[in-house]
Amino acid sequence: MSPKSYSRALPATCRRFSFPTFSGGDQEMSSSALAITMLALTEAVSIARSVAVRSEQRIDGNQEFIGQGLSNIFGSFFSGYASSGSFNRSGLNYAAGAQTPLRQSFQHCSSLPHCCWWHACRLPADSAMAAILFLVAWGLIDFHHIHSIFHTSRSETVVLFTTLLSTLFVELEFAIYVG
Repeated sequence: MSPKSYSRALPATCRRFSFPTFSGGDQEMSSSALAITMLALTEAVSIARSVAVRSEQRIDGNQEFIGQGLSNIFGSFFSGYASSGSFNRSGLNYAAGAQTPLRQSFQHCSSLPHCCWWHACRLPADSAMAAILFLVAWGLIDFHHIHSIFHTSRSETVVLFTTLLSTLFVELEFAIYVG
């Protein structure tokens, strides 16, 4: 791996079914695993609530937890990574007027020509994609709700600032626990 390379190539084949293995290093990873679990569940419910509030729909948090749990349990039998929702993808789909999950398929198919164009023109695809994702994520921030928290509840304001500051200045794993 070169000094500029931050990741290794993913295998080109599908993973075969196998039972998860537990080794001696599991205790060292359990803290990180708990943080990843908390982040994934919080993110999934937050995404669902954010879209539900904007679209005036009802959400069942238990159903979100069960769906995320089943996804990660079944993924572990194929050496999968921990899965969760995506604020950016969900926000982009909602802003585009998506009504069904089939929108994802159309989105992926329409992304392919753009990726080829970026590559052909030698444009910095990473920075362009980062800018798009930043703008979508910025649009999902509910400034009105944050403003109402400031004026309504001191305890919620303390929680908001504590979470924000811990995310910025403390190790991310610990910041997740604080939030």
